[in-house]
Amino acid sequence: MSYENAPATALLASNCLCCGRALVDAASVTAGVGPICRKKWGYTAISEDLRLAANVLIHEAASECENARRIEIADELRTMGADVLADKIMDRFLKPAATLRFETVTFGKGKWEKAVEAIVVVTKYNPEFNNTFKTLVDWKNRSIAYNQKGKFNGWAIKPESKGQLWRAIKTHFAGDFIETPDGEQSLIPALAA
Repeated sequence: MSYENAPATALLASNCLCCGRALVDAASVTAGVGPICRKKWGYTAISEDLRLAANVLIHEAASECENARRIEIADELRTMGADVLADKIMDRFLKPAATLRFETVTFGKGKWEKAVEAIVVVTKYNPEFNNTFKTLVDWKNRSIAYNQKGKFNGWAIKPESKGQLWRAIKTHFAGDFIETPDGEQSLIPALAA
């Protein structure tokens, strides 16, 4: 068993916060960031006191914490002057689980074909989400959105089914981020019990 999987090392950083590679030396495990990333992201340029405080925050961000806490950690790192590292945390961990946009999509076939201004949702691959989505959104109100090469690019829904779409997103991606059609990112709340 490698040290990364050993129960005794559960509290140690075993992967680089910035790139995800395995950490193999004590200094990297302590920092939570490998030597290449420390140099690349300017982590070696801060004072020893700030570095020690940042180590604690980096280790927490790399562990299984909530995304809302990772945002707080990034903000704390920015106040310490580690802006680049804070941005790297945001880039690595806080990618949107779903992206929404408006597109004109064709619904139906043949004489029933109709172009509709639809909501297109692109998500991380999640078969459970796809099943929930198909259960909640009636087949008449959903379609597949294709990219320019004719491949699956996401689900398109008619605007009247946006409530069902939101329920499916909240069911499977609560605590993650969503990118709205205007490019903003916001935290997906949990489904109310």
